[in-house]
Amino acid sequence: MKCQLLIIFAVLINFSILEEHNSTDTTQIEGFLLCKSCGADNSILNLIINNRISEQAVNVQNLTVSNKSIIVQELTNPLGVRFKVILTKKANCFKSKGGWYSGGSWFNKYSWKLCQCPTCKAHVGWMFELTDLVYRNDPFFPGETGFYGIILDSVISESYADSLLMLDKLLQN
Repeated sequence: MKCQLLIIFAVLINFSILEEHNSTDTTQIEGFLLCKSCGADNSILNLIINNRISEQAVNVQNLTVSNKSIIVQELTNPLGVRFKVILTKKANCFKSKGGWYSGGSWFNKYSWKLCQCPTCKAHVGWMFELTDLVYRNDPFFPGETGFYGIILDSVISESYADSLLMLDKLLQN
């Protein structure tokens, strides 16, 4: 009896491992974007959004980061300061209690909130969520309909950071 239970248990474990292995959620991570101030993980290159362009973009260009094509939008805030911004589905932001703002948003029907690095609190971009959802729920972070605008100058690709470390090691030898 014990032997039969062990066999059934082993079969179930193997089946669950096989099921996890065959899952559609086995996308390989293409690389990380790191906070330029402290090196903390900010986002994953797989999560870049290239199909949402702001009507207020002053300039739109294509940039290659870690062999991935990324759309960079140049956007101007109400004070006249320009930012080169990339959009992502998810990013690591400090859980601030600050409110959402609909004024000055670069994306119609979306409200925005600052995105700060959770480790060093540096301003790395903005969070965007549908204004209707913000007024109903007041979420800390964007949900399924939201996204993040990351300031290109506030992040560095993991592969570039690694290359700098390798260069430093080579120069020391």
